Amino acid sequence: MLSRSVQRAGREKRARKDGVRGPDLSILRTQTAQFWAGVFADESQFAEFVGEDPDYYAEENEDGDLPLSPFAGSQNERRYDHDFMEVGYCAAPDGDIAGTFKGNSYIENWAQEFARRLHDAGIEHCNAFIMVAIDQQRDGTLYRHIKEPRSVEDYGFRLVYLGEISYPI
Repeated sequence: MLSRSVQRAGREKRARKDGVRGPDLSILRTQTAQFWAGVFADESQFAEFVGEDPDYYAEENEDGDLPLSPFAGSQNERRYDHDFMEVGYCAAPDGDIAGTFKGNSYIENWAQEFARRLHDAGIEHCNAFIMVAIDQQRDGTLYRHIKEPRSVEDYGFRLVYLGEISYPI
């Protein structure tokens, strides 16, 4: 006699074959990312902070002394993979994180936790965020692009590290 789970798996396989969807397994997948909340004077200040420094690619920097961006430098990193980074800016935040940064990846899955941490940090609002995904290697080890994340209150703006947030994808 087949176990119930084997019987169920067989039914689900047949159902998918017949065009009927089985259980949604995507809810089992999660992503973890490092998050920062920022208050910047304007979008150009934020873009300059997270944007790549053109001198990073200059021949004079062949030894890699210059950081990829001011953000990288503020985190004591020389470089990181932009494929794992997402940023958002809103000139007029309304206090609702999901509404303020609407359109960013999986925001409906991490906005509530982001807002809770923002509140816990005593921040009433933010107009920018930085998210750097943590890369899970094939062997299961986690690779953090930013090794020692930190808050920054220099340069005429405030950037607060809120920690790592895991959310379904």
